[in-house]
Amino acid sequence: MNKMNRAMNTGEKILMIIFALLVIGGVYYYFVYSPVQKDLVNQRSRREELSVELRNLQAQVKDMRDMKTELEELEGAQDSPRMESYNNSRAEIGLLNDILTASEEYTIDFSSVSRDGNQIRRSFSLRFTTDSFDTAEQIIKSLRDSRCRCLIDDVSYKAATVKVVKQTNEDGEEEEVNEVGTVSVSLIATFYETMVGGTEDAGLPEDGKTIRG
Repeated sequence: MNKMNRAMNTGEKILMIIFALLVIGGVYYYFVYSPVQKDLVNQRSRREELSVELRNLQAQVKDMRDMKTELEELEGAQDSPRMESYNNSRAEIGLLNDILTASEEYTIDFSSVSRDGNQIRRSFSLRFTTDSFDTAEQIIKSLRDSRCRCLIDDVSYKAATVKVVKQTNEDGEEEEVNEVGTVSVSLIATFYETMVGGTEDAGLPEDGKTIRG
């Protein structure tokens, strides 16, 4: 059998080199360059997500701090409206219902009635949710400044996750704006009444005693 050996000419060598370079380039693109680029894109996207989450948390912390300051001021600067005569429970419940119409939902639980001489204390817990810190603050102010003497104590609050929405500003440019979700508030408060001008009934505790529930 005769073997035929033929050396490649210059054109064939150039084609082989080009083919080899294409193969190497394809392997590099699919197994090195493309995965690296995808990883870089994913990292940039993750950084942007983390940046948005950080802005959200910063906005929520600021709003919660502002709300805490406002509530502390409310607790420390309560006026003293005149005490209504016993038994003023119906008027107090009506007052609460009127004030809480600004909330999305609420629960009132009267826990006890105490008597100390002519002074009657009617304690209750209140839980409500609103659409903003401003509304929650206004509800607490309305209760504090109501016609019935009411001492507010043990206020706590919790804001839902802040969300970022896009709005168009006055210049027609789109910008991101932080919005807080619902705000949940819990507090303990006491209505004060007096036996002066009041009428005793079955729900009145003895002097120095407390009736629960």
